[in-house]
Parts: sequence; structure tokens; C-alpha cells
Amino acid sequence: TMDRIRHERESDPSRAAPEDHDLSRELREALGEKVPKKKSRPSRGGDDDEDDLEIVHNRTDDITSLKCPVTGLLFENPVRNKVCGHTYDRAGLAQLLNNRKYNCPIPGCSNKSLSLSQVEEDEEMILKVKRYKVRVEAEKRKRELEDDEDMEGEGGGFTVLE
Repeated sequence: TMDRIRHERESDPSRAAPEDHDLSRELREALGEKVPKKKSRPSRGGDDDEDDLEIVHNRTDDITSLKCPVTGLLFENPVRNKVCGHTYDRAGLAQLLNNRKYNCPIPGCSNKSLSLSQVEEDEEMILKVKRYKVRVEAEKRKRELEDDEDMEGEGGGFTVLE
């Protein structure tokens, strides 16, 4: 019965693949991933190269956009201001409020009544920071592997004692 239902759903020509859904495409664009052109749905076979996401570097992926404007550090607990749309780290916002500073720290912003009730968790920024950290770690591992390969060409990395 489950197999029949699954088969009916997968063979329904009006059903879009999850990766082709508008929400999925918008999220991938917001995270800086290359969004593939729409194509016919691939079979469920073993040749799935869709796991290798190509990252598109754009200005929203800039490291400065991943840092709190108050602390200058990478976001750990980002919150978005519902009034003006700016993002701060919760610790940076607490620092401002403890110092009785109630203006949004972004230059030119007209929000002069900053408060904790104006902010909500910024899930998009959380995802961007996570993806940035994963990318940095992958680049670090790649460099380490390349360094190890370079070392192997220089005598094998060991000495034989007799």
C-alpha cells in the first residue's frame, strides 16, 4: 500500500520536486547557492550529483555581513529588528541597552527606540553563518590535504634508520 501511494505521488506530473519548489529556490538564493535551472525530475537512481552544491559568491555572502555591527564578531545568536530590519547579535544588543543606548547602531537608521521587544531570532542569518563556517572548515581541510601532498613529494616524510 505504501509503495503504491509513493509510486502514485512520484509519477504525478503536476507534483514538483522539492528542489524546484519556489520556497526552496528562494532559500538557496538567499544562502548564496547556485540555483539550477528547472529540469525534468531525475530518476531515483544512483547518479545523484545534486549533493555537490556550487556556491555563488555574492555581496550578501561577504564576511562583514555575517558580523554584529556592535561587537564586530561573527554572529552567534543573531536577532533581526522587526521595526528597521537590521540584524545584531543578542549580546551586542544587550550591551547597547545596558549602556542606555536606544538608537539602532546602523548609520542613518531612523529607529531611535531600540528595545528587546522589537527583535526576533534571525533564522536566515543563523543559516548563513553556519554555511560560512562549513565552507571555511572545508577550505581549511582542502589546504591541509594539499600541504600533506606537497610534503609527500619531499622524501616521503620519514627517515629510515639502520
